Amino acid sequence: MTAKALRALVLVALAGFIAAPVPGDDLGSCSSSTLRPADSSQHCKDRYRTLCGKAAQCGMDHGAPCTEAAVTEACATAFWPDDCPTIAERDALHCIELLGEMPCDELADPVERSNVEFCDFCGTGGAE
Repeated sequence: MTAKALRALVLVALAGFIAAPVPGDDLGSCSSSTLRPADSSQHCKDRYRTLCGKAAQCGMDHGAPCTEAAVTEACATAFWPDDCPTIAERDALHCIELLGEMPCDELADPVERSNVEFCDFCGTGGAE
């Protein structure tokens, strides 16, 4: 194995350790996380935009605010629940990714009620 290949292999292995969750930072955890916290208002906006886009892709009625002004207004007072004040940004982004990949037949009507189990942060459904 060449020195370049060995260095690349070591870097990949180290990157895996760096990106791996640490104890207490399991996906979906919400207490005493050492990871960057997610902004509840931004998560709300991302959630609506993703669901509106998915509904349009699936030919469904939106059932949620889908104009930028309506999304901004709906999310202006978004918050994480009192029993779960900090959600890791990584988890919030993973939730949005899962919502975007949701099959059309699993979207709720109205779509704003659509969720995946992972997005029930501390059993509350997130920042809405």
